[in-house]
Amino acid sequence: MIRMPHAKSFNKRCRREESLARRFLPVDGVTLSSGRRRIWATLSLRRECCNKPGNPWGMSEAGFGRVVAQVLSYPAGFQDVRVKIRFSGHAIDRVIQRAGVVNLPLQRADIEAIHASFAGALIWSCAALNVLASEPRQPTAGDLCIALPVDHGLFLAVRDDLLDELVILSFIPSDRLWDEERYALARLRRVGDEGAAVLAGGVLCPELFRGDAPQEWRIQIVQAWRELRWLLREKPGRPGALGG
Repeated sequence: MIRMPHAKSFNKRCRREESLARRFLPVDGVTLSSGRRRIWATLSLRRECCNKPGNPWGMSEAGFGRVVAQVLSYPAGFQDVRVKIRFSGHAIDRVIQRAGVVNLPLQRADIEAIHASFAGALIWSCAALNVLASEPRQPTAGDLCIALPVDHGLFLAVRDDLLDELVILSFIPSDRLWDEERYALARLRRVGDEGAAVLAGGVLCPELFRGDAPQEWRIQIVQAWRELRWLLREKPGRPGALGG
C-alpha cells in the first residue's frame, strides 16, 4: 500500500488516476467521505480469458470478467483490490448484444453503449457482496434471488460458496423484465445509488468504511431478494431464479 501523507497528495493522486481511466473496459467510480476519512475508487471489469474472437473482449461461456478496484483512501493510502466478484461470459455477451455491437474495431458509440449497460453494476455488485457477508450461508443463501439494479435493467447473480465469490450470471434489459422483477427493482432502488456506494465502500476499504451503512439498507435489500425468489418460484426460466 502506498501511503498518502496528507490531503493535498490525496487530491493530486485522485486527479491523476481519473485522467488515466481506461477507455475500453467498463469503469465506474465511488467517492465517499466521512469526517477526515475519504475514499476514491475506480472499479473496472477485466477479462480473465481470451478465447472467442467474435466478442470485443474475447469472452465466452468459458471466459469471464473479474471486478478489480484501484482504491485511494485518506489517511490509509493507495492499493489495488481484487474483489471477489466475477461476471460470467453469458452476462457479458448479453450486454454486448443489447448494445448492438456487430463489427470490430469498436467505435466510440459502441463503447458508450456498453458502458451505459454496465453503469451501476460494478458498484451494486460490491454492495451485494457487503450484504451477503452478513447473511448465513445455509439455508438463507438458497432463498435469495440476487438482483442488481442498473439504469437499463438488472443483473441476476448467485453466491458461489465454494469459491466465496459473487457470480453475475445474466443481464436482463428493462424492456424484457417480468413484473416480478420490476417490483424487486423498485424495492432495491429505494436504497439508491448513494446507499449502494456506501455499502460498496465497506468492501473496497473496510478499514475505514466497514460499519457506515445503516443496517436497514441491508435488511431492505435482503427482503427484496427473498421476495423475488419467492415470486419466481414458479418461473425457473431466469439464471439465478432458483437461488445460490
